[in-house]
Amino acid sequence: MDWLSLRAPLEAWLKSAGAAKFSDEDLRVLWQGGYNTLVDLKVATRASLERAGLRPARVDQILSAQGRAGASFEEFWKKLPKAVVAQSSQNFEVLQLADGTAFPDPGHSTTLLVHPCYHTLCKKIFASVGKSDPPSRQVLIRGTPGKLMGLSAGAKLFWEMGDGIGKSTFLDYLLYRLACQGKTVVWCSKSVLDSVLLFTPNGVFEATSTAAFREELRDPSTWFLCDAVEPPSKVAITVMASSPRNSNYNEYAKQAGLRLWMGPWSYVELEAARGIMFSSVSKAKLSELYARWGGIPRYVLKYAANPELQEELDAAVATYCNVDYKCAKYVWSIGTLLAVNMIV
Repeated sequence: MDWLSLRAPLEAWLKSAGAAKFSDEDLRVLWQGGYNTLVDLKVATRASLERAGLRPARVDQILSAQGRAGASFEEFWKKLPKAVVAQSSQNFEVLQLADGTAFPDPGHSTTLLVHPCYHTLCKKIFASVGKSDPPSRQVLIRGTPGKLMGLSAGAKLFWEMGDGIGKSTFLDYLLYRLACQGKTVVWCSKSVLDSVLLFTPNGVFEATSTAAFREELRDPSTWFLCDAVEPPSKVAITVMASSPRNSNYNEYAKQAGLRLWMGPWSYVELEAARGIMFSSVSKAKLSELYARWGGIPRYVLKYAANPELQEELDAAVATYCNVDYKCAKYVWSIGTLLAVNMIV
């Protein structure tokens, strides 16, 4: 047999049009690089194919057929354990990713302030999932709920929602901790549609649903991180972050053995984040928005310079203040007011 024998299995895998893009020279490179069967090709990595000398376009074609994620995800996962943890001038931990890499969240974060509660959350989660009973391996993280007296209307409204206080960022931090331990992680987020990522010691894979990673999710050593997505019942260790709205986690809450809460940030913590990641926001602006919205980083830092959004937040509070608080609660979703959770 020689390299031309790869043509038939490639056509079966990539279809005729896809396999036709591989020249005889490409097949020879693969064969001499040790890729003599379709099985070899299905487990090939980007690094090994590049070392063999295969053309970049054909490397990408093979990885795509495998379900491999893009090169940026591969680079991120490879370098994540090497992220630098430093101390800020305010004595807060700061996690800085390697140059050219970013977390898979919509904001493509490269730096995050390690909120002090993140260490507590990790400690509780790692202690719980080490137990043998299945419920202890199902974790639910929510934002502070309930009535908070003595606050501005805006602070009450947004603190009740529990949105924007860093639950998604905590999942980024947890992903970092798991990468350092060499764990296999399935990651999905409501804010990243049609994309589920599988991070493994052998690389990163991408699919449009969790069904593609069914086998990994049946493995009790796999971690399943869900951001505002209610996960189906799985054997994997599952950590879900959600705002305190029953529709987001009602079924999962019934099986979660560990329920944790995250509260709003203090002014000192927000000031530290401003200095590290939001230097364009002045101290005066932070103080003004903190008085209006409370300790919610999303509203007082991330959207501080967005006048349209600030006006919409004002409208949300105006609506909130024009109803009897004992009769209704209003929750905010960017750009939309939703009247929900009517109570009597």
